[in-house]
Amino acid sequence: NFLDKSIHLCDSPKIPKKWNNKDLAAEWDLLRNIRRVITGALEIERGRKNIGSGLDACAIVYLGKKYENIFSNFDLAEIAITSSAKIGKGAIPGNAYKIDSIDGIGSQIVLAEGEKCSRCWKILNEVGSNKKHEYLCLRCIDVVEAI
Repeated sequence: NFLDKSIHLCDSPKIPKKWNNKDLAAEWDLLRNIRRVITGALEIERGRKNIGSGLDACAIVYLGKKYENIFSNFDLAEIAITSSAKIGKGAIPGNAYKIDSIDGIGSQIVLAEGEKCSRCWKILNEVGSNKKHEYLCLRCIDVVEAI
């Protein structure tokens, strides 16, 4: 039977209702909106030829107090796909990038500081701090040494 041979012809499995976690969904909606704002700011800097890729950048994100603890469980730089990222202090500056439909979030982009890791290409101050692996960041050193 052809149906037994192709996963594309099968029905999707039924998802249990208990998996519907509205708090988690809201948290990920917020993270996607933060990423949209950062991406917009990156594109402006790329257009100005200030950066080539997101890994050339450090994203500074301004959030209202309501959201200030969201990154206790997430790495902002991983969400942003930048070399580094940090939460800006105070109100959103007037020159920060904002999206009208996303309230209370702004971003500025500055050049990342440090040297470029030969493995992950992130620009970090820690690259060069290990004499045995002077061209790698600490995260990549852990991975390389575990192999």
